[in-house]
Amino acid sequence: MTRRLLLIRHAEAGATPVGGTDHERSLSSHGVRQAREIGRLVASGVLPRPDIVITSDAARARQTWAEAATAGRLVEASPLRELYGASYDSLVELIGGTADHVEVLAVVGHAPEVPSLANSVDDARPEGMVSYGWPPAGVGVIEIEGPWSDFPDAGARLVFTRAVEPDES
Repeated sequence: MTRRLLLIRHAEAGATPVGGTDHERSLSSHGVRQAREIGRLVASGVLPRPDIVITSDAARARQTWAEAATAGRLVEASPLRELYGASYDSLVELIGGTADHVEVLAVVGHAPEVPSLANSVDDARPEGMVSYGWPPAGVGVIEIEGPWSDFPDAGARLVFTRAVEPDES
């Protein structure tokens, strides 16, 4: 069975609130539109529909998925404190602990964690797919040939990336 990991870097965030912390930063109005577009891309089949979604517990990551889920009528996310500032090894361990019946797992997090995870597997994107880095609302799909517990060694390969921007027309 081919499993898919949908990686999402949170959408564009606003400034840190006065007297607040980076953890409390919420999405800008543009970021809200980006997040809703992610939901539409999932609903239309451009991105895989996740069975389970985990997000960083930072406001901007939680809000990214909440807006996407509303726009695409998608499952709710489970926020996890350990995704905020997670190391590569802890991300791999978290993904590897996913139950084998899950076909699509979505992870909503931050840079540099999301990009480093995507860059750690074989790049199997079609020729000509733009490599843009991982801006806010950057998404990617990793296919895995094998159980989650073998990630990233189970034939994991990056097959899709996109910088998501809302249709302003």
